[in-house]
Order: sequence, then structure tokens, then C-alpha cells
Amino acid sequence: MHVYFGTVVRTAPVRDGGELIKLDWATKHIERKVPIVPDNPSVEHDPNPRGNTRGCRGVQIRGDQVLAANYHSIEVFDRNLERQRTLSDGLMVGLHETSLDGNKLWVTSTAIDAAVAYDVDDGSRCDGYFPRDSEAFRSALELEPQTLDREGDHRLRFLDSVHTQHGSHLHLNAVAQWQGRHYALCHAKGAVVDLTSEQVIIRDPSFIKAHNLVIREDGLAFVNDTYRSTLKILDLKKKRIIRSLPIRKFGSVQWILAKTIGRTLVKVGASLGRRSGSHIARPLFLRGLAVDGDLAWLGFSPATVLCVNWVTGKTVDFYQYSGDVRVCVHGLALAE
Repeated sequence: MHVYFGTVVRTAPVRDGGELIKLDWATKHIERKVPIVPDNPSVEHDPNPRGNTRGCRGVQIRGDQVLAANYHSIEVFDRNLERQRTLSDGLMVGLHETSLDGNKLWVTSTAIDAAVAYDVDDGSRCDGYFPRDSEAFRSALELEPQTLDREGDHRLRFLDSVHTQHGSHLHLNAVAQWQGRHYALCHAKGAVVDLTSEQVIIRDPSFIKAHNLVIREDGLAFVNDTYRSTLKILDLKKKRIIRSLPIRKFGSVQWILAKTIGRTLVKVGASLGRRSGSHIARPLFLRGLAVDGDLAWLGFSPATVLCVNWVTGKTVDFYQYSGDVRVCVHGLALAE
């Protein structure tokens, strides 16, 4: 089995902001890695030292293709990470997680609070949800309507993070499908929502600043409680959280954390830590998720992929790509 994962490097120049990596999980051998850079159009300067325009976000496997998101485009590779083409659009802005629904690739345009679908073959925009335009969502989540030209090119209009400070910003950063409906994680409101029926499924403080949304056929959904370093499992049918797995308790994670603390002080620096280092780069920042049966693969910083049995709560295996806490895993996908 192969694990494809993307990295984001905090504070790095945009052109050095992250990679897409192909890992043979059995041998822990990196078969190939390629830089991921937002080149269409080019981003020369990023005013936000966090991820923002840097690195590789959502990753999906479609047949013999690997679909990897950067800030405003989808890079299409073959399984050996040879680049084939690039898909981009004016509504691809601040991309985070993605999901496949047949021939449609759904992307989360987090900067504009939208989930938009594109035909993978021709790149055409074919569907979309804009929850701030929904009266039901505006009432349930206390939102103001959003003024957005849907035919405009917004790819370079949200480089500054001031939009995230707006009280109605949802930070819609993950999308998934279940039983013909589309669901999303809106972490600014701590909510998982049904975009199709315009309903809030569950609100919980642990979903604030959370990442990822993976839904199984049985209606169990998985979300990464990023800052608490905890995998949350919820039952969509019962509309409640049924289990929490804090990864700090795993022995392998404690070992990684202990090894990381000294490097963090050197790499990030005491001055950065006094100012704002705790939110720019922190260990166990949980982001990146794939689920296969009883196993879940989790990504966290410093760039590590951890495999756990979510049923037994036991560690299965792990791979650490970097010891630098500024290097975070973001996108993550499995392939035979």
C-alpha cells in the first residue's frame, strides 16, 4: 500500500512551502516527492506566516491519477507523481480538503466559504454550495450574507487573512458525501452541516479550528480536533460524538513529542515563541486523515503519519518525515 501525503511548511518562502510525497507504507521508503507551488497565477509574497498559500492541501486518488490541491489550483499527477496538467478557476481560493464524487472533484474554497465541484476530465465548474447565501444557514449560524461575484477571479484577492476575522466567516475546510448528500465542516462555527438540506447536523466546541471530514457508508464520520490533538468520531444518524481518541496518549506519539521539543526550541527560536510561535508552529497539530475499515491514518506536525486502530485505540504503525515542527502534514490519501 502507498500513502500519498502533502506537507505545508510554516514561515517558509512560498516556493519552498511544501511537497507531495509518495510513501511505500510497508517499507517506509519514499518513492518520490515533488514540490507544490501555486503558479497559476504565481504568488510571490504571502503576508501570513502560517500555511495560507503554502504547500499541498487535499489529496485524492482517482484511478491512475493523483489529484493534489495547492492554494488555488488542482495539480493532476500520475501515480508516480509525473505532473499531467493543472486545473484552476476563479472560485478556487484558499483550497483546503477535497473529495471525489464520481467524476466530480469537490473542493473547499475556504477563503470564500464555498464548496465547489469540478469535472475532473475537462476542469469545468459543475456544482457548488455557498452556505452564507442560504437563509436557513444564516438563521441557524447567525451569518450575514456574502457579496461575491461568482464569475470573477478571486484567486489572489484573499492573501491577507483579514477575511477570517469577520464574524460570519465559516472557514469551511472539508467536504464529504453520504447517502447522496453533501456535508461540510465549518470550523469557525464548530459545526458539521448538511449542505444539501441546509441543516446544521451538530455543533460542538471541539470542532472549532478542527480539520478533515471523512464519512463511512454506515454514517460514522471522522473529524480531527486539531488543537486538542484528538480524533473525533461522530454518528451522523444520532447526530452526536460517540468517541474521542487523544493521540497524545499513544506511546509512539509521546516519543515523537519528546524528541521534538529540543528541536523546536532551536528551529523555531525563543523570540518566535515569545511573539506568536505557539500558533504559527506547534507539535501535534492534527491535520490529515484517511480511514480504511478499523484503521485511521492521521497526519500531524512535525510531519508524521500515524496509523491507529480506532476501534481498539491502539497504535499500529507510524512514519516521521521531518523533525521540524514547522513542517505539517495536510492532505493524505491511501492507494493500493
